[in-house]
Amino acid sequence: MRPTPFEALYVTLDSHHKYDIAHPGYWRVAETGEPPAPFTLITDADVSSGKFVPSDPSNLAWAKSYTSQLAAKGSFTLCIWPEVRWIDERRREERNISMHHLPG
Repeated sequence: MRPTPFEALYVTLDSHHKYDIAHPGYWRVAETGEPPAPFTLITDADVSSGKFVPSDPSNLAWAKSYTSQLAAKGSFTLCIWPEVRWIDERRREERNISMHHLPG
């Protein structure tokens, strides 16, 4: 069986700061104090119940607002994306990029 060819391919220049609500460093699993694993889904109920808390407690109100807005819209559940490290050879520096908002 031959694989079905792609119907479309979309490329974005989506970029985020290292400390982003969709990255592991933003969150802590309340029970362990550790960051959540990549691809963990965090719901509004998870934040409201305290299952996941921001690593910076001053961001709790924003986290609750963000996840409740996602729930109200029914658009998607917050997914924790892995950070990908790469080296900018021209500048000889390490950078972080995110696999954030990949379709499907």
